Amino acid sequence: MHDLAERVRLGQASVTRIVARLDVAGSAVTDLCPSDARGVCALITDEGRARFEAARSTYADVLPPALDRMGNPGLGSGISGCLVKRS
Repeated sequence: MHDLAERVRLGQASVTRIVARLDVAGSAVTDLCPSDARGVCALITDEGRARFEAARSTYADVLPPALDRMGNPGLGSGISGCLVKRS
């Protein structure tokens, strides 16, 4: 969870709570990390992947313009690349 927390720039406790909610919803599972027995890994489930794919186009349409309106021009276009489906 530590690495994930760093990547999304949230505290580890916040990420742990979010992943726990995703787990309850069936969108993620947690397991011990094979590379570090002290760590916990979060993995997206098939259901979670399907939910993400279903929401991707809405986020791609709505999020970039909203971020640009927040006073940081270019932020929205910068993040839109993260929302494009990769083959």
